[in-house]
Formats: sequence, C-alpha cells, structure tokens
Amino acid sequence: MDTKEVIEFAVKGFLTNGKVLDKDLMLGACKLFRGHLWYINHFCAIADSLSRGYIMEPVLVEALDVLISIHEPEFSRIMNDLTTYQVSLFRAVLEGHTKFSSSEVISRYGLNSSANVRRLKDALCKKEIITFDERDEPVVLDPLFEYWARTFYFGIK
Repeated sequence: MDTKEVIEFAVKGFLTNGKVLDKDLMLGACKLFRGHLWYINHFCAIADSLSRGYIMEPVLVEALDVLISIHEPEFSRIMNDLTTYQVSLFRAVLEGHTKFSSSEVISRYGLNSSANVRRLKDALCKKEIITFDERDEPVVLDPLFEYWARTFYFGIK
C-alpha cells in the first residue's frame, strides 16, 4: 500500500476512537517498518491501548518498546541459531557494506575467504534473514528484526 494511504487510514482509525495522531509521527513509523502492514497495525493497536487523547512521540516510543519486547525472544533465537561467521556477515550488512568479498570486508569481519562469503550469503538467504535485490545489494527481510539487531543486538547507531 501507498504510505500516504496507510497514514490516512491510521489517523482516521485513531480519530474514530477520539484520539489524535500526528501524520509526521505516523510517517516515521511507516519508514521504520518499511510499509510492513502487520507491524504497522500491531504498533498502532499498542499505541492506541497506551494513550488517551493526543498521541505524542513518547507514547509511540513506548509502543515500539512493547512491540520489540513481544518479538525479542524470537529475534534472540534467530541470532542464537547463526554461526559466528553468519553473525559477522549480518553485521556487515547492517553496517551498509555491499562488497562482501573485498579484502577489507573479509579482513574486518573475519569472513575468511570469498568462497566462505558466498556460503554465508546463501545461508542467510535460506534462513530468510536477507535477500539480494537486482543490484545484488542485501535487503533484510524483516524490518523490525533489522531495527532490533541494529539497535539492541549490535548497538549500531
């Protein structure tokens, strides 16, 4: 769905309950969740239950914390099921690298060799953590998992 439609739908939904949500705050949520409607709906339901009247940024931050706490056990399980090399490649993805077979990336993340990088990419794809777009750049499939891994697991700013 178009982001504008999602925002309008969410704002109208809150208005029917007598609550006001700023469109810019909802735009931030849509960007964070990359338009993933299930997460947006769950996030809005949590925010709705936490608020009265005007929904301000602190309420949305708390809603995000609640949403993360719900999914954190699964996210932790996913990370625990990865090998050390897979975790290293995933970190490289989150830090914005795209040329994983370069000697700098292999050395910095301890990936051993370009042949190992190919195996690691395949493993992360099979585990449905990442995929690659038409330019062969990595895309993390789950936006909330990406946010959690970046922010809480790796502490990347």
